[in-house]
Amino acid sequence: MGVWAVLLMGVVCVACGSAALGLLRCKRWGYRTALVILTINLASDTTNAVVAHDWRTLIGLPIGGFMIAYLIRQRRVFDR
Repeated sequence: MGVWAVLLMGVVCVACGSAALGLLRCKRWGYRTALVILTINLASDTTNAVVAHDWRTLIGLPIGGFMIAYLIRQRRVFDR
């Protein structure tokens, strides 16, 4: 993958870092960014399981689901 792998990981790093900063500061954009990242992660885990038959990726589904459920339950914190 070469350079493309480094660029992709750089984008993921910036996205996760910005979501963490936004959640730490209780900002609405951090909440939305975290939800988008977790949703993309769930979709990619499901796709890997179905297309590539890599069933190990299914362990991420309940973890990501619980994290999304927790964020949704705590959304009033980010409504400020």
